[in-house]
Amino acid sequence: MADRLEQAITRLQRLAEKAESDGTGMDIPDIMQAIVGPDYDDELEKLVSMAMESSEKAMDLEDMARGVMALFDWRNKNA
Repeated sequence: MADRLEQAITRLQRLAEKAESDGTGMDIPDIMQAIVGPDYDDELEKLVSMAMESSEKAMDLEDMARGVMALFDWRNKNA
């Protein structure tokens, strides 16, 4: 998982740099794409969105990647 996590963080860093240079934020679908690729559905996107909105503290890129990957893996395991 470490390699998968590192790759996801690298993609998130690129997304964050692009968002910063464009003066925009990172949208949930873009974050999802960077972390798990195109293989996710609307329900998972909603779960991730709710988790991020309910977080009381700002998340760094590693926290985002770990959280999204955990939800993605949990969903696949329990599907």
